[in-house]
Amino acid sequence: MSEPQSLQETALPDLADSLRDHLMSGGALGDWVGVGPVERAAADALARYFYQQDQFDLAAQMFLWLIAMEPFERTHLQGLGSVRMMQQRYPEAVDQFAAALALDIEDPYPSFLMAQCLLKMGLRDPARDALSMCLAYSTRPEQAELRARAQALADLFGSASESTGERARQDP
Repeated sequence: MSEPQSLQETALPDLADSLRDHLMSGGALGDWVGVGPVERAAADALARYFYQQDQFDLAAQMFLWLIAMEPFERTHLQGLGSVRMMQQRYPEAVDQFAAALALDIEDPYPSFLMAQCLLKMGLRDPARDALSMCLAYSTRPEQAELRARAQALADLFGSASESTGERARQDP
């Protein structure tokens, strides 16, 4: 008589194959485990609440969970980037903003936030490039405030360059 196979020998390979197929077809982990849009929206609201309450560790945990559930949702990546920025973990924040940009290159807000982090890291040229990207894509009327903030920050580069004798880089 043969011994029954363990769960690991029978069910786990099937589950792993199922998950792999789901993720490879563009599905999110949240859908696969049964976490629906209502639960994800509640978790997002909670993450934003923690952020507003300056409870950045809790906000980060919620955004990380949301990213696991929906890895291609740029607002979760941007939320985690904002948390990391507030925690002064600038390289991690830049990584999150870059991931958000990869999902929507025409959204100017992540590039603006990225520029601020890069400046905090002392990386002026990459910060200037991020601001240029923000200015290039902030063309809609509802983005006027963001554009003005980005332009004011970009203008500071010109002032700083002139006062130190450096020449401000001009776009062709």
